[in-house]
Amino acid sequence: MIGAGGIFQNALATTVCVFVYPVPRAVKEIWMNGFFVKFCALALVFAAALLTLAPAGLAQKTDKNWKGSYFGFNLGEALGTSDVATTTIAPAGGYFAPSSVTDIAPVGAQHLAPRAFSAGGQAGYNLQLGHLVVGAEADFGKLSFNKSVSATAPYTCPGCTLLNYSFRINQSVKTGGLLTVRPRIGYASGGLLVYATAGLAATHLNYQASFADNYLLVSSIYATENGGIAKTASGLVAGGGIEHRMGDRLSVKAEYLYAKFGSVSATSTNLATPVIRPTVPATTLPWPTNVFTHTATLHANIARIGFNYRF
Repeated sequence: MIGAGGIFQNALATTVCVFVYPVPRAVKEIWMNGFFVKFCALALVFAAALLTLAPAGLAQKTDKNWKGSYFGFNLGEALGTSDVATTTIAPAGGYFAPSSVTDIAPVGAQHLAPRAFSAGGQAGYNLQLGHLVVGAEADFGKLSFNKSVSATAPYTCPGCTLLNYSFRINQSVKTGGLLTVRPRIGYASGGLLVYATAGLAATHLNYQASFADNYLLVSSIYATENGGIAKTASGLVAGGGIEHRMGDRLSVKAEYLYAKFGSVSATSTNLATPVIRPTVPATTLPWPTNVFTHTATLHANIARIGFNYRF
């Protein structure tokens, strides 16, 4: 039979599962991919395990013992969402007809959902006043998203469809490590701490895009362009979790974080086509007035287990 403490612990795990994060568009996708379901199941298993891991009488000993510094490591899974876009313009005397610009825009608006293993280390410090625990935590680790998407569509200019003239847009998003710095506030009851956290996050984001068409050369590439940006993207992160003491110095936690890194953007003027002559090797004809704009957003949903050692 599960006592009041067990019921309380499972209720806290369930509360974590119904945490509402500000990603309306991503909710359905995350649910359908099983990410959120797996985290909820993990949190419930975690809560049940606390009942057997906690030594007898630990709740009374550690109720007021969350104060101090700590460090540890974490591992889990991350699901990202990224909206990417490639657009261009059609100035007078340029390469594109106005209808081509209209054709390119919707094809260049694509959605990526990268998934990656997450792991790293964390360090922090807590203060405690009764049941209230406040502190700050910083963590750094691996977040290697790597996802690409391609789309091909026909030109709709007069005669283009009949001649099978089409274009292709490739776009990719990659990330490096993840750094977060977050205040935490929580409620301690016995050896259990339930907390919320919010702060700043940063990652190295590499977004690349390319364009190619077969205009005038149905069986091969004619016009080409590429662009992108690689930079440190920063934004906000928020989430929550439950942590349980397993002795005087060790604790284990289950945590969810949502990070929003905003958007990055780049322009390019390197659209070019070959100059085809029967007796002269092909040379390149640039079209710098046909400016391309490439943009990408990035969100990350992270569910992980962590272990801490306290000084």
